[in-house]
Amino acid sequence: MAAETITIQVDGEAARALQSRAAGRPKEDGSAPEPLVDGRGHSRARSLERNDDDLSTKARRRGLTPEILQSLLKKRSLRFVFDTNALISAALCDDSTSRRAFDHAMDRGTILLSLPA
Repeated sequence: MAAETITIQVDGEAARALQSRAAGRPKEDGSAPEPLVDGRGHSRARSLERNDDDLSTKARRRGLTPEILQSLLKKRSLRFVFDTNALISAALCDDSTSRRAFDHAMDRGTILLSLPA
């Protein structure tokens, strides 16, 4: 695969971080920056599969078994939080995605509220 150069606009902070990384300067903690791509130009970003494996491993270490997960999903222990925009959309539009999500939450779980102090 041939390497190509592209130009994109980013905010100043992102530009400085990318330029610093490209120049090989140490990160703020003094460690060397990890390259964004390997020697062949392939991204070094973690795959979703690897992230899922890591999450599964952490959940098992904390004692979450498939049986416990099923139990949690069957009970009314599901908790939902909606932002104001979703609540307004649910209230005004009967056929909106927000309304379907809100109805699902009402049927299967508990809706949590954040109240001002």
